[in-house]
Amino acid sequence: MANAGQSQPLLYKEGRCERVNLTGFPLGLYDEVTYDEWGVTLAPGDILVFHSDGLAEAVNPDGQLYTTDRLRRVLCANSALGAGAVADHVLADVEQFTRGVPITDDRTLLILKVK
Repeated sequence: MANAGQSQPLLYKEGRCERVNLTGFPLGLYDEVTYDEWGVTLAPGDILVFHSDGLAEAVNPDGQLYTTDRLRRVLCANSALGAGAVADHVLADVEQFTRGVPITDDRTLLILKVK
């Protein structure tokens, strides 16, 4: 796995949810760029989460950010569920947190869970 300017992915493994520390320049910004690569062996129950900054930076009416830490907590709390249900819980929590504040950035979410 490599990262080309997106938010750092999350990995739920062995009961812990951590950021995968991958950074990199966005694709096409520079002609000569190298990217760090990272690999992991996934086991049943492990979850990989790819998300855009529009989720972590969603704001509520008080101007507070949703944050990646809150996303991690929702992931951990729902880790026993299937990938689709985890995604539903995350998106519902973001919606509840923002309480109707207009969306100003994309909210992209991809959850992969190993069976």
